[in-house]
Amino acid sequence: MDYFDIAADHDGVLAQAFRGIKTRFCVVSFTCDWLFPTAESRALVHALNASSARVSFAEIETDRGHDAFLLDVPEFFDISRAFLQSAGKARGLGSDGRLEHGAFRNRPCRSPASTPHRTGNFRTDHLLVAEMVERGSSVLDVGCGDGDLLQLLESRGIDGRGIELSREGVNRCVAKGLAVVQGDADTDLVNYPDDAFDYVILSQTLQATRQPKAVLENLLRIGQRAIVSFPNFGFWKMRLQLLVGGHMPRTENLPATWYDTPNIHFCTIKDFVQLCDEINVKMERAVALDLYGRPVPLNLPWWVWNMFGEQGVFPAEPRRQGK
Repeated sequence: MDYFDIAADHDGVLAQAFRGIKTRFCVVSFTCDWLFPTAESRALVHALNASSARVSFAEIETDRGHDAFLLDVPEFFDISRAFLQSAGKARGLGSDGRLEHGAFRNRPCRSPASTPHRTGNFRTDHLLVAEMVERGSSVLDVGCGDGDLLQLLESRGIDGRGIELSREGVNRCVAKGLAVVQGDADTDLVNYPDDAFDYVILSQTLQATRQPKAVLENLLRIGQRAIVSFPNFGFWKMRLQLLVGGHMPRTENLPATWYDTPNIHFCTIKDFVQLCDEINVKMERAVALDLYGRPVPLNLPWWVWNMFGEQGVFPAEPRRQGK
């Protein structure tokens, strides 16, 4: 086993071994496994990402050693069960393992199209983003959290993948049968090839990245289009708290105090528009949402959006030469 090297037959490039593969993958590592450490699992996941394979990755914290997968680890069972059920459903199998009526074995690995109930627990910006994505598209959701947006997208017949920083969030996503890997937007997006997805989404995460400009450039490299949503620090309630209260603002969407917030690069709608101009990004159908989640009228000037928009949702794509 120590001498097996699948990359040896592909000029030493592991990703080439998976090129064009249609199989779904679920990679699980254990923090206590010294024989097959998490670093090796991550290298495998990076290679699968580079080949545009559908892969889920979760790391489970346990002290049960290399043989943890043979023992009673409920989190491992939950993840394995959800992955197998999701893979079976994509191939037309019911929960009892039998082929569902009307299913056929070579259909695409994605959920059937349906329209979600808008009375559910979907965030307003998630519903808006979902409306911007064409059915049948492939999507990478960066900073996908618990996978709520991915579930919404897949219910609409969209092939969704995700990347999430927190181990707990990743494990919850994988337990739902979603194709999500643990990774950092600042460092791991480089492992994805150019034009790997139709859309790359960054929802309420831009302000938590260490290098927002580099992250945005990677989004536009990986996807044909990007959709970015973020809280607007120029919102009138933010300004009022700074002006009158003299303290860092806190709102329903940004409840954390200044000393324990994950947000390190706040920006306004005006700031984001200026960044897009700087890196030659074309914006279309941008929307600002007010305090009640309603779109700010399109025909109003930017300063109104910057003042009364609590959050912005911006579809973007590279500005092509000659356009």
